[in-house]
Formats: sequence, structure tokens, C-alpha cells
Amino acid sequence: MNPAHRLPVLLGALALSLALLAGASVTLVWATLDATERDAVAAVLASRAMLVVMLWLAVFALASWGLSRLFGHYVEAPARLQEQALVDYFSAHSGEVSARVGKKIDLASLKPYTGTHNSGYTECQEFFGAITLDSHEPLGRQIVTMLDVALRGIGNYWNDVVIPGFDFCVVENTLGKYGTRVERLTRLPIDVQDLVMR
Repeated sequence: MNPAHRLPVLLGALALSLALLAGASVTLVWATLDATERDAVAAVLASRAMLVVMLWLAVFALASWGLSRLFGHYVEAPARLQEQALVDYFSAHSGEVSARVGKKIDLASLKPYTGTHNSGYTECQEFFGAITLDSHEPLGRQIVTMLDVALRGIGNYWNDVVIPGFDFCVVENTLGKYGTRVERLTRLPIDVQDLVMR
């Protein structure tokens, strides 16, 4: 099912479930009453029917709000999960690099502030369109972004060598997001060193 259709379907199922529950509750109670009691209940509820309807609408509205919050949290993943995956990847490989270099290296601290930012004519405003660990909303359905995975071997100063013999490495590709499908739009190979000075 298209993810965009899941929430309306879930809300429709919720409304149907509440309607069935209400109908079953009324039927169950009604079946326990004799004719005199039914007449009395009908007379009491006749002027209060709208109050009962409003109560069920309020329950539906509250349940819908809760369902949409759960849907946003568990189904429509926030954009920050993409950045968190990159941080986790670097953290998982810190031990390997540390063993090669001979000292403790925290790779996640050597990456830039983001691994994904906006593309096209808005790239000049990269800081306004970057995915960071503070990006709590889901991404748009059809957007273009730049996957900008970089790592530096120096600290905050040029003479602060963290990984000897390694200055900077970046892999930057253009991505197109179409609903739940992501496509790499860059046609250049990942390693373009052979194309330098040609």
C-alpha cells in the first residue's frame, strides 16, 4: 500500500471500529431491558441524543490524534534517522580505524555537521536544508537532495593531525526521492581520481 494512503485507511478503520463498538454496546444494553425500561431509556435519551453523538465524536477525534502521532513517529520516519544512520556507521568503524592508526579515533566527530543537504539552486542555502540530528519531521514526498558523506583526518586546525596521511575525503551524489523510492541521479563513478587532469 502507498504510504501516503495508510493514515486515511487507518483513520477509516478506527471510525468503523468505534461505530461497531458503539452499536454493539447499545445493542447489548438494549437486549437486557424489558419493554417498560426501553420506553423509559428512549424517553430519557431522546433529548440527549446529540450529547451522545458529540461524546463519540470527541472520542474519535482524540483517538485520531493519538493514531496520527503514532503514525508520524513509527511509520513516517523523521529525517534525522538518515543522519543517525551515518553517525552510527562511522561509530561502528571507529575501532577498525583506531587499530590501524594505533590510537583511539572517534570517526563520528570527524564528519561534517550533515551528510545530506538540499540540492539545485537552493544548495547555496545549504544550512537551511540540511538533515541533522535535530530534523524531527519526515522528508517531503518528491525532493532532490545531495548525499554528502565526508570525513576529515584533521581536527579544528591544519596542524591538528588526527589520522596521519589522511586529509579529507568526500563522496557527494545527487539523490531523487519519489515517495518511498530513492534513486541516485549522479552518473559519475564514486571514485573519480582517474578522471583528474584528463
